[in-house]
Amino acid sequence: MNFGRIDFLVNNAAYARGPDRVPVVDLSADIWHRVLEIKLTGVFLCSRAVARVLLRQGQGGSIVNLSSGAGKRGTANAAAYSA
Repeated sequence: MNFGRIDFLVNNAAYARGPDRVPVVDLSADIWHRVLEIKLTGVFLCSRAVARVLLRQGQGGSIVNLSSGAGKRGTANAAAYSA
């Protein structure tokens, strides 16, 4: 590590508004998968990498995952998006 130890990770993944802002019947599978790669797979991969370091350091730490309240509200043309 170039900067010393890791103490925490904050996952705050997002996908810029754009081609995902269409009715779900018009949403391409490629865009859907891209959003999932960024928002879910990215969080998983970062969390796994940092958790391994935290365990190796043996001094604890924290991983915080943030999300939007938009997942609890339905909005038009937002099948793959949450702010």
